Amino acid sequence: MIATRASCFVALAICAQLVGAAAVSGPAVAAVPLDDRVFALAPAPDWPTWASVGPSPGSIRSVSPTGDDGTGSGSTAKPFRSIQRAVDESSPGDEVRIAPGEYPGEVRLRHPGITLRGSLGANKPHISVPNQSETSNEIALQIDPDADGARIIGLNIEGGSYYALSCETKWDWGDPADRSGATNLVIAYNDLHHSGRDAVKIKPNCDDVLLANNTIHHTGQRDDSNAEGIDNVNGDRMTVLDSHLHDIATTGLYFKGGAIDTRVERNLIEHVGLGLSPDSAGAGILVGFDTDTDYFDLAQNPGMYEAIRGRVVNNIIDGTTMTGIGVYAATDSLIAHNTIRNCCRDYHAGIAFGITLQSWMADGLRPPSRNVTVWGNLVGISSASGRDYGSAIRYLYEPELGHLAAYEGMPTMDYNVYFGAGGPAWFADGRPASEYDAAGLPGWVAHSGADRHSQATAFTLDLAWVPDVRVPVDPAAHYGLSSDFYRQARSASPIAGAVEQAPSGSSDPPAPVDPPAPVDPPAPVDPPAAFDPPAPAAKASAIGTLWAKLGGSGGRLGAAGGPEKKGPLGSRMRRFAGGAIYWSRSTGAHEVLGAISARFLSLKPAKRARLGLPTTGEHRTSTGRTNKFQHGRITWTPERGAVVSFRR
Repeated sequence: MIATRASCFVALAICAQLVGAAAVSGPAVAAVPLDDRVFALAPAPDWPTWASVGPSPGSIRSVSPTGDDGTGSGSTAKPFRSIQRAVDESSPGDEVRIAPGEYPGEVRLRHPGITLRGSLGANKPHISVPNQSETSNEIALQIDPDADGARIIGLNIEGGSYYALSCETKWDWGDPADRSGATNLVIAYNDLHHSGRDAVKIKPNCDDVLLANNTIHHTGQRDDSNAEGIDNVNGDRMTVLDSHLHDIATTGLYFKGGAIDTRVERNLIEHVGLGLSPDSAGAGILVGFDTDTDYFDLAQNPGMYEAIRGRVVNNIIDGTTMTGIGVYAATDSLIAHNTIRNCCRDYHAGIAFGITLQSWMADGLRPPSRNVTVWGNLVGISSASGRDYGSAIRYLYEPELGHLAAYEGMPTMDYNVYFGAGGPAWFADGRPASEYDAAGLPGWVAHSGADRHSQATAFTLDLAWVPDVRVPVDPAAHYGLSSDFYRQARSASPIAGAVEQAPSGSSDPPAPVDPPAPVDPPAPVDPPAAFDPPAPAAKASAIGTLWAKLGGSGGRLGAAGGPEKKGPLGSRMRRFAGGAIYWSRSTGAHEVLGAISARFLSLKPAKRARLGLPTTGEHRTSTGRTNKFQHGRITWTPERGAVVSFRR
């Protein structure tokens, strides 16, 4: 029996990569020092052609807890004590072999072609640094911009006040002629965890990075408001394969900033968005997101798309506080044969088309997504509100940014399965010209023209993630998916989801997990505006008086968007072009403007109840704007946008 879900997942996911598995499995792999049995590992057939974990062409230097940096030579008989000493003695093509044990972190690779190799077993060399000091110990292992061809294999990397592992760039060093980053990197068979923020950071122009067969977990130990498992900003051709990401403070992984040709395949992503900060919600995978305009390469991406030709297939996502898979300003991308369960506890949709704000920067283009295919996915939604959105296309009007739509036209969507734990799945399209918000798949099909062969039906997954509902998918549209999550060949009649059948010979497959426990109690969904009764004149006067005081149609609120109506939390409200005014007997009338208004309205009812109604109008701070609410505040800054914070 395999002891843990994580170890079982790794065993199943990499089994096809083991050549002569009996010779390299079990305790023999963890033996110290390493010997050539480690090279029995062969790359998966779909690894990039340049990537391998094979022998290095240069010299070998040994590191051991029993070594000595002063008297050691780096030989097997006289190893060094510290990894950094061995790295500093190495030249391009050399390899540092590290025996299991404890090592100080802040390891830095400055030169190309150096390999750090540990163990494939459980007893990996442990590199650690503190994760709580923002001014020191920022990165446990750093790959500098000139360290092309570095390979990090079989290490346990813990901590870093910012990142456990960071791939560095010259993008913002000031020389426009040299904005290069570290390229052709292999990061495989590692355990990366308990980072202060992100576990793995890919910075601009760090292209051709392979992350394979890693375990990544427990991010955001110092700052859980922005702590992804993998954060890729404009790194092209990143490949993420056969990895297990779990207990992530915010999003499992995203690629944005114009990242081109990213592949995310056969990964298990569990328990994301679990930080304690109010803004620690997270998605499973985001294709694009929100990037400062400084980090786009306008020569190759003049439209300022966040993601180009992304490929997200054969992944399993289980337990998210927001969307399962989100799409933000992406073009020419594929989302196919993924299994999503227990997603959207707090908000968003199983498949969500979102809007990039590009940090509200004046030169941001914020394009809608286009030419995205969503095909053959299992989508299970379990929202605390009881309104389970299978898919949604967002729209936002913001006076400072204008009209923003999440998608151009309609996406290509079909052969998907939607299951809402609280009842029929809902679907939404927020764009004014095609506005739609209703429960039930037939209405969505009629509205969008998409999902004509999809189904809305309950499904369960067994211990190997095999679904009990076998929805056939058009066999003519494989999209290159000839195999499934376990790298087993798909049949001639493929079904929706990442797994078609349990792997042969598996006696203890990975167990499914329970959804994250709700932090906020469920609250009733606000009724649609169309059914709100008109307000009594006495209550309307307080809102009208404040609007007039703020300049009426010529003020920041602008023209009224409709009559006064029933608002959230027992309030009366009236919408305007630039925001809204809320009134209640206990709080009085207060305006909420721009991005702060949009953030308040985007909150799910449970979080809105936790925050309460506004108790002040908007006022300026030294860095932005803020509104106080009954139990916290929303603050907007150009760097972070609108952030909710609750009173402790």
